[in-house]
Amino acid sequence: ALFKCPYLARLSKIDLDGSSLTDGQMDGLAASPHLAGLRRLGLGGHQTFGATALPRLLKSLPGLSELTFNYNWQFGDGHLTALAKCADLARVRLLDVSGTGAKAKSVAALLT
Repeated sequence: ALFKCPYLARLSKIDLDGSSLTDGQMDGLAASPHLAGLRRLGLGGHQTFGATALPRLLKSLPGLSELTFNYNWQFGDGHLTALAKCADLARVRLLDVSGTGAKAKSVAALLT
């Protein structure tokens, strides 16, 4: 219900840190017609969404330029691999994966 709220159109930043978002909830976020102007999204802390939710999310948020996953311990190499394959990642200027389960090798592969 939250992602259907028209008042979300006023926001440029949302921190959903520790929200335990599932794949279905991430799809709801991606489907929201009110988040086209979103510039920054925080998905740190405890989350349960899988790697395949991320490319769909990025595709649906054309204005997103900052994406954070800090201290999301379930975020790992599979998530980074999915992001690396996503053409929409090119517009993201800040990507924070500090304190996640992502290994240095995956982070390095993302940068090449």
